[in-house]
Amino acid sequence: MWGQWCGVISGTNSGSIVLNIDADSENIGKILFADSDPDKASFFANINIVHEKNKFTGYIDNFVVYSPNSSAQQVKVLQDTLPIQAQILGDINEDGINGIWRCNNDTQGKIELTYLENYTTTKSDKTMSWSKFQSWILRQKKDNPGLIFRGHSDALYGLKTSFHRQERRDLVRYADQDIPELAKHVTPSLGRNFNLFDANEYSELLYIAQHHGFPTPLLDWTESPFVAAYFSFHQLDKKAESGNIRVFMFDQVLWRKNDHASVRNIAEPKPSFCPFVIFSRDNPRGLPQQSHVIYSNIYNIEAYIRFIEEKDNAKYLTSIDIKASERNNAMKDLEIMGITASTLFPGLDGVCQAIKEKNFK
Repeated sequence: MWGQWCGVISGTNSGSIVLNIDADSENIGKILFADSDPDKASFFANINIVHEKNKFTGYIDNFVVYSPNSSAQQVKVLQDTLPIQAQILGDINEDGINGIWRCNNDTQGKIELTYLENYTTTKSDKTMSWSKFQSWILRQKKDNPGLIFRGHSDALYGLKTSFHRQERRDLVRYADQDIPELAKHVTPSLGRNFNLFDANEYSELLYIAQHHGFPTPLLDWTESPFVAAYFSFHQLDKKAESGNIRVFMFDQVLWRKNDHASVRNIAEPKPSFCPFVIFSRDNPRGLPQQSHVIYSNIYNIEAYIRFIEEKDNAKYLTSIDIKASERNNAMKDLEIMGITASTLFPGLDGVCQAIKEKNFK
């Protein structure tokens, strides 16, 4: 078994819990726990799983405190409160895991985990023509300048980071193994070092790698709805007749206001969807694309946001579908706005793409 499960535990400890198993590490993964009591230790730990039919047993060990803002002495005190071993016992089915947890230090309680791999793309909030979209989206942006946007060329394509598209779920492993190797090879290419203990430089490395095809837990967004529309339309065939593109609109201001945007490092144990801006001297595309990025450790991002929307009685994410057949009209209008490959992708590749768009079928 592999994938991502997310849920809660209750009992002598309570809080959120995430189980991550990579596809190439079947039945061996990481469990991450964020305690609802800030004075108690959050942690991640190894888990080995045995399951037969619908019976689930998880053997947990190697507990490590997650407390990146604490001193070494504080971490040591918290580490001493963690158990040496623990178990999860329960029933497993296609929807999730229900059972009990217990530790060797006499803590115990109930656990409920939902299987997040059962992904279904949500129905669009709105479907409209390209011309209506232009006027409607301008009003939204004027009323709320903090809105950010993302475009997909296929409305059936959900919000997933490139890391999660690689059948990977364990970001602790990613941070321990993949990122140091990435930094080792990127350093000579760029002629600069990246201090992986500095949050800004760590984020900058991921941002650069993201724009050169390396899988990361980041999603690219933009301040401009029309840049998002460009990314939705530009790779479509000029003769496209069927299907829809989708533009996502996200209210990051309200999301932050309601305290859903706190992440301390890449191995954050709490389910997270956190927008932020990264400035990079080695990524010339960031400025023309009016770039924002959102970190997420969740595979099924839309389901997570919908869950928070219901909990908060608020609207954060809006999806708008437009017919793919409007591609050519949209691209001509975007060119008039100055949104072309040559403006969004500085360099020879962008220039060639822009001329191809203009002069070839």
